Amino acid sequence: MTHILYSLNSSGFLEAHPNTIALMTDSSTEEVLSLIRKLKAYDNNKGIGCSNVFEFLEFQLKQQNIYNERLFPTFITHLEEIKFRNFKFLDNIDIDEQDFTGYIDLITEFCTLSPIISDESHYLEPDAVISLNENNGFNITINDYLSDSIVFEPLDLESTDKNFKKEIEKYQQDYEELASILNARKMYLTSVLTIIINKQREYLLGKSEFLNPLDQNDLADITTLSPATISRLLANKFVNTPIGTLPIKALLSKKCSENTSVSYAMYLIRNLSDFETMSDSKISKKLYEFGVTLSRRTVNKYKNQILNQI
Repeated sequence: MTHILYSLNSSGFLEAHPNTIALMTDSSTEEVLSLIRKLKAYDNNKGIGCSNVFEFLEFQLKQQNIYNERLFPTFITHLEEIKFRNFKFLDNIDIDEQDFTGYIDLITEFCTLSPIISDESHYLEPDAVISLNENNGFNITINDYLSDSIVFEPLDLESTDKNFKKEIEKYQQDYEELASILNARKMYLTSVLTIIINKQREYLLGKSEFLNPLDQNDLADITTLSPATISRLLANKFVNTPIGTLPIKALLSKKCSENTSVSYAMYLIRNLSDFETMSDSKISKKLYEFGVTLSRRTVNKYKNQILNQI
């Protein structure tokens, strides 16, 4: 196991082949594989010891009982086409596009790309604060520590050196561009948090146990920023709120049925008596009584997510 641990990279992936480890430790390959399986199961099946991103995605999907033997291999072999939303390849393999894009949504929503996310584990200070004011409204404060540390002090020098003057002008231009980027970051983050507050007010006040539907695509549409910009803006960002310090993304929840959020559907399932032993089809019927229409497969996915959190 010591050799296995030494073979892990900073993201938790195993860089050495099991056969190589077996040869170095005078062990059998099966013994090494057994230890790797135990390592993957460590910390509530964290998946440390997977060899690459694809194996890690497969591991997560199987743990959540949403692995599909047909759709997942298709997903990993057509990433370039998927990137550009080109699904013509599905015509040749008899897979329904709606089922396939739905499965992609499952992967992006419930899977991470590495077992260890160092940026999150070393988090020290929230990027923003949402606080209550005396009128029971919300104030937003952005911790703009980057801007405070960047200063340009112009030099009043008598110099005939044109190259020196050009270099100083270049420094000033770089400073102004960086200051502009940081100001835009502050403005965009404030705008996004304002949208979140308006949508998730009851949740932030502790009066609701579930989130309203709001995801990154909604934020992109409302702010007119690109989805990629929104994704970068929220990546590894934390906010201090009246209900605790959270990743900003934790205040988002996709729509899963008409105007129903995934958060609300999971809230309903959690509050069903003996949902752990209840059949998926029965849960689906119970949810329908609340106006939430979900397939048995989707119910199974949400139920397993809840059980993994308990």
